[in-house]
Amino acid sequence: MLSVKFNFPSTGQIDMKLMLGGVLFGAGWGLAGACPGPALVSFMANANSVTGVWVAAFFTGVVAASERKQKV
Repeated sequence: MLSVKFNFPSTGQIDMKLMLGGVLFGAGWGLAGACPGPALVSFMANANSVTGVWVAAFFTGVVAASERKQKV
């Protein structure tokens, strides 16, 4: 949802959840060798099995994260 005001997190603490998320994101980016935005554009421009597997894994992670967030 769009907002007029930018809201900063209420706490400035770096917790284990934040660190783990950063590590997983960085590891996934490093293993795949592609930034998520350009990888999606690359898939749309030239779809093949390698980028198809990456896109499927990417969206599986997005769905898993959003379901976990809804349960918490």
